Amino acid sequence: MPYDIKTLYDEQGNYIGYKEPDTDIRLVDVKPVSGLNNKLMLYIKFANGAYRIYDVGNMFDNYPQFKILDSDHDLFDNVKFNDYCVYWNDELDISEAELWYNGEDIMERASEER
Repeated sequence: MPYDIKTLYDEQGNYIGYKEPDTDIRLVDVKPVSGLNNKLMLYIKFANGAYRIYDVGNMFDNYPQFKILDSDHDLFDNVKFNDYCVYWNDELDISEAELWYNGEDIMERASEER
């Protein structure tokens, strides 16, 4: 199921946040999956029971500081998380909303491959 509203902007085009989902998207578990099709993927379980895969490479164009993860796989593999974000250090973090809205629903992917 695609999500139509992801990021909210004001009338001048300034970022103001994400539309809050109508489900509990706190993070329950996050596992790094490096080397899958030469991508840096996160396997994520949310509090609502949903699972998603997120390609961290999607961050590279808008947030070049994330490119370090492509060359430092030890850093990537040491991802940490709390209820509301994944993070590697003080400069590299991704919100639960970004992971929810822009991650790929694993169950939807599996049904499409059948």
